[in-house]
Amino acid sequence: MAGPLSSNPLGIIRWVSRMYVLKFIRGQGGDTGNGDAVAVEFRLLCSGELYNSAVLTTDWRKSIATRLLVTKPFELIVSSHPFDEYPQELAMRFAVSIVTETKASGVAMFYPDEEIARDLAAMLTLLLRRLITVCAKVREVRPREYPEEPSFPRDYPLGFVGSSTPVSWEMKPSVVVYGRDGIQEITHYNPPPLGVDPAQLTKRLETWASASWSEALLRSARLYSVALQEIERNPGMSYQLLVSCVEAIAGEVLRDYAPTRSNMLEAKKSVLELALTMGLNQESAEALALEATSGMSWARRKFSRFLLDNAGDEIWMEDDLFHPPDTLLPNRDDFEGVLKSIYSARGGATHSGRPFPDSAGIGTGPTVRSSVMIDIDFSSPSLPIPPVVWFERVVNSALNHFIDSATVSGNALL
Repeated sequence: MAGPLSSNPLGIIRWVSRMYVLKFIRGQGGDTGNGDAVAVEFRLLCSGELYNSAVLTTDWRKSIATRLLVTKPFELIVSSHPFDEYPQELAMRFAVSIVTETKASGVAMFYPDEEIARDLAAMLTLLLRRLITVCAKVREVRPREYPEEPSFPRDYPLGFVGSSTPVSWEMKPSVVVYGRDGIQEITHYNPPPLGVDPAQLTKRLETWASASWSEALLRSARLYSVALQEIERNPGMSYQLLVSCVEAIAGEVLRDYAPTRSNMLEAKKSVLELALTMGLNQESAEALALEATSGMSWARRKFSRFLLDNAGDEIWMEDDLFHPPDTLLPNRDDFEGVLKSIYSARGGATHSGRPFPDSAGIGTGPTVRSSVMIDIDFSSPSLPIPPVVWFERVVNSALNHFIDSATVSGNALL
């Protein structure tokens, strides 16, 4: 199962500098009416089953109408047959106009369809909490250059089998628990079906694209998408990406954040104590300690503040996507302390190369390595940090509640 970090090591770098998808959603990057637009079709893979929940039917798998998930500013259609094929295949269709970029070394003209498709997949991954990735570009229809031009050169068949990059979660078996009277419990470890309301999804995308924080949230979505691609095979990397995902949006939304005076003094407690031992009075020592905080980014506090302010109550309920054991999950009273531990663990991994504990990977599937369970001290009131699937849910909840609050109020719009 190839991933973006192996098949395209420059993928994230290419993502960072371009934001064409936001203009596209706002209606500024599609067909401009000048006859220069190219119609394209991409095939996406969804680790789960999506269907149109706005269609009234007794069985969505038997209705053609339930296959149409989005109609604007792009079309998203379930193309898998049968409906619940895993991973589910989606067809994404849209039109995009040519763009011109002027750089120091020259001028480039191109169609940003691949960048738009990849970003739309990342945005859908965040909004729907299902891993959705671009597998291949399968069709491109160019505009007619002259009236008599035949259709063949304009609608030229694209080869994609050899160049496709299928990325999805592994299909997992169900676990059946038998008792004296037969089957007692069945746990399904694949994502359950998810209904999509096209009108609501379009409104959330439009809110996102029109907001003052749209670019910061897109950067977060890109990191979140890669985090979900890595969550099964590399939970430590996924943890780091999820922390960075929160930082990307928290730094923008809370750019004017300042901690309380007591928090600032606590952050520079060593300076305060040194000043007192050197003979400064309390007032002067505190003034020196406060001055020492000048220029601090307060990244950890912004990280915690964003999650505390936006994560919903559902994070304390049973999760239907991942299944970490309840005994390994933190409780509500420890939430802020757990976030601090997670941020510290990320710092240790980034700056000192210290790995995340093996317990971080528990919950992505029905099995756990025996060596992981042996290392867990179940007599301890809590783990150093919870499984990454718990933290993923916290991050997703906070980001989606943040988007929804803007959708309702409109206060974040430009």
